[in-house]
Amino acid sequence: VLADSSAASTRMTYSGNFQKWVSYAERSGIPIAPPVPCTDLFMAHFDRFVLEIFQEMETKSYKNGRQQSCPPKSFSAVFTAVNSVFDKVFLAQRMESRVLAQARRAFARRNSRPPRKARPVLPHHIKMLCDLSDSAASPWITLVKNVIVIMLMGAGRWACVDAMDVEKTHHHVKTPCLPENPGLTHSLLFWKNRKTQDALSFTTIPTLRDKRMDARSCFLDIVSTHNRPITSHSHLIPLCHKRGTEWIIDPDPQKYMGYRAFLDMFKETMHRAGCESVIPASAEGPEQDFTLHGPRRGFVKLTRDDKTKVPLLYEVVGIQG
Repeated sequence: VLADSSAASTRMTYSGNFQKWVSYAERSGIPIAPPVPCTDLFMAHFDRFVLEIFQEMETKSYKNGRQQSCPPKSFSAVFTAVNSVFDKVFLAQRMESRVLAQARRAFARRNSRPPRKARPVLPHHIKMLCDLSDSAASPWITLVKNVIVIMLMGAGRWACVDAMDVEKTHHHVKTPCLPENPGLTHSLLFWKNRKTQDALSFTTIPTLRDKRMDARSCFLDIVSTHNRPITSHSHLIPLCHKRGTEWIIDPDPQKYMGYRAFLDMFKETMHRAGCESVIPASAEGPEQDFTLHGPRRGFVKLTRDDKTKVPLLYEVVGIQG
C-alpha cells in the first residue's frame, strides 16, 4: 500500500532525508518512531535533531571544496520527509514543534537567495538549436537538440526523459485509447517516471513535416546514432564527457548521462546558438535562466497561448502531474 501511495521519485527523496533522522536516533539511543503518547524526552531529541540539521546544512561542504549553505527549501524538505514517514509508515503524530517553526524562519532569513525560474524553451529556441546543429555538425549539439525537442513536445521534466520507456516508444505499442499510427498523423512517447497511472503514462505527439523538430524522428536518431539499447530499463541519453571546449559522446551503450552534466551541456549549446541564458529580474517577475525544466514550461506556455483554437494532440499537463 505504501509503495503505491506516492511516486517513486518522491519515495527516493523521502528515504534519503529520513535516513538523517534514523542516523540521529541510533546515535542517541532513542526509538525511530514517535512513542504514543509522545514524551518530552522524544520531543527534546527531535528539537536537537532540528538544530543539528540547521548547522549541517548551513555549512555544507561540496566535493569541489566549495562551502555554501543549502537553500531553505532543502532544509524544510528534511522535516517534510521525516514527518511524512512518521505519518504514513508508523501512523504516528507529526513533529511540528516550536523550535522547528523558528528554525524554518531563521534558515529562510539567513540563507534565502534571489528567486529564479526556469526560462521557457519555445519553438524559436528550437529553430535556433536546429540551425546550430546543421551548421556545427557536432554529434553532441545534435544530441542536445534532439533531447530538448522530445522534452518540449512531451511536456517532459528531466526525470521523464531520463526514465523514458525506450522499448515501448521504439515499438510504438498500441494503447487502449489510441490506434497505432507511428509517424503518420501522430506518434507516442512512453514514460515510466510520471506522477500518474500507467494507463496515462504516454504522450501523443503530432507528426511535424520538419523532421529536425519532429519528436519521433529525434528519438529514433538518438537510438540509432548512439546505439542505445532498446529495452524497457535502458536510458535514452548516452554519457558525454567534456574535453576542452567540446563534449565527447561515450560509445558504451550501457552508460548514460546525469542531470548536472546534461544541464551544463544544454546551457553551453544554448549560448552557442545565440540564446542569452539569463533574463534579469524585473517588475514582471524574478530572474529566469535556462534549466532542464524549461521545455516543460515552454509546453505549458504554448498550450495556454493556443486557447484551444486548434484541436492539438497533447496531453493534459494537470493530469500528468
